[in-house]
Amino acid sequence: ALFLLLTGGALPVWAQEPVEPEIGEVVVTATRTADPVGAATKSFTVITAEEIEAKQAQTVQEVLRTVPGLTLNQSGGLGTITSTFLRGSNSNHTLFLIDGVPVNSPTGGAFDLADLTTDNVERIEIVRGPQSTLYGSAAMGGVVNIITRTGTRAPTHRVRFEAGKHSTFRETLSSAGGGDRWDYAVAGSRLDSEGELDHDDYENTTLSGRVGWKPTPTTRLEFFSRFIDADKNLPPVAGRSFDPDQNQKREFLQVGTA
Repeated sequence: ALFLLLTGGALPVWAQEPVEPEIGEVVVTATRTADPVGAATKSFTVITAEEIEAKQAQTVQEVLRTVPGLTLNQSGGLGTITSTFLRGSNSNHTLFLIDGVPVNSPTGGAFDLADLTTDNVERIEIVRGPQSTLYGSAAMGGVVNIITRTGTRAPTHRVRFEAGKHSTFRETLSSAGGGDRWDYAVAGSRLDSEGELDHDDYENTTLSGRVGWKPTPTTRLEFFSRFIDADKNLPPVAGRSFDPDQNQKREFLQVGTA
């Protein structure tokens, strides 16, 4: 170094590429911003797609049954009314979001989990405790945010067939992929079950999709939708006249942009 200094030489300088810090896993429901999991101060639970896959869960209610502080009350078998009670609050005090859009009933205030399947679900974030300052009075007990899948560069296609007791069958078809400026993730499923009782049949057809487009490097537009068509037969009740044709027909449609 002394020789180079005396002779007018210069030490070589190597330029180092800037390295972006890795944020790691984040939670967005607690503060409506992407905060690292370790920095969030709220009581929350994040359920990833890998955990949902490991549970082999057909419906979201099956996934939520193991969440601390959350209780589910189902009025019967598959496809019957399912209410959520978070930290002892009423069912209409838990706000449900699908991709950030509230889906609670505008009349009763609660959300029925009976027909919501795990198709195209990427993660579920549950925040326990009052969130009224962020989400309004419907979130006095907490918030459950169901986030659908976002496509990746490598296209993937999946076909699945499942069968179980009570003549239960489920068929699922999904596809996801994308490019530098766009991505997509779509899924469809059919669930059929004869139920545990006579005239206890249940049918569920679900279609879900999410499409993203980046017109500029700093701008992203998204379109997402979910359609559910469910039909539940009502079994006989003691002390009441029974009609074999009585059933409950429910439809759910969500369309949104971001």
